[in-house]
Amino acid sequence: EVTGRILGQLSALGRVAVEGEVSQKKRATAGHVYFDLKDEKAKLACKVWQSVVARALRFELAEGMKVVVHGKLDVYGPQGSYSLIADRIELAGIGALLAELEKLKAELRGLGWFERKRELPRFPRVIGLVTSRDGAALRDFLRTRSMRWPGYPVRFVHTSVQGPGAARSIAAALQELDASGVDVIALVRGGGSLEDLWCFNERVVAEAVFHCRAPVVTGVGHESDTTLVDFVADRRAHTPTDAAQTLIPDRGELVAKLERLGGYLGETFGRAWEGRVERLAALAARPVLRGAGWILDERARALGAAHARLDHALVAK
Repeated sequence: EVTGRILGQLSALGRVAVEGEVSQKKRATAGHVYFDLKDEKAKLACKVWQSVVARALRFELAEGMKVVVHGKLDVYGPQGSYSLIADRIELAGIGALLAELEKLKAELRGLGWFERKRELPRFPRVIGLVTSRDGAALRDFLRTRSMRWPGYPVRFVHTSVQGPGAARSIAAALQELDASGVDVIALVRGGGSLEDLWCFNERVVAEAVFHCRAPVVTGVGHESDTTLVDFVADRRAHTPTDAAQTLIPDRGELVAKLERLGGYLGETFGRAWEGRVERLAALAARPVLRGAGWILDERARALGAAHARLDHALVAK
């Protein structure tokens, strides 16, 4: 009965968010994750059920890591123990960063930075590409180019896409490409955790994107990832591959279209030619075009008939 009342009291707290240091982390064979959350005064057992691990834990927990655990408290009666059933875990400080991000979003939205969406060139002369030379995003972009139009002009500038200094590196790469005269710029990066992609949420990158003369297409992370630069960019692609498909024309499709149009043109010209040949033949069959002698014959007959009528008129008088 006491355990039941304790459970009721803890359940009444609803959802809680607890910050602490990870300790004694382990993963059961069934896929559940267990660890302790501790500080200098206390310890709290935490559990993440296997069914929610993928969405609740988007990074690898490590001993001593500072985290914030969201979830509900539960009591396990047979052992008389309580624990926090977690459904979301984030690095400590992320909550404050997200609050700052929402504030920055509101500011940039108020400035109208999210409203400008310029038209992308259909056949850009040169495509600018900003990403890391070591990442999968570069390989995905170039592989898509090989499939759609091998050798299509792409001007690449390397930048860090994660960690300290990455935001300023990205901004500098955008400015360099924009000054080089490219027609459009692709800013791409492969998937990662919120922390990995955080540099794309920094104001310096958003400012660089907004002040680019050339339109900017972002392809950062996976389809479910959305960063600040996605709102400022002229077009958001779901992935680096999608960004390449958006910007690089499909040569095979264009060639096929030209062949179809060439066929239509040939058929149209053929029908027009046949019509003119038939019309010319019909005109050639007319007496006026067969020979000019009939004109004199007709005039002579008409003149003879008029002469006969005149003679008849004179005799009658």
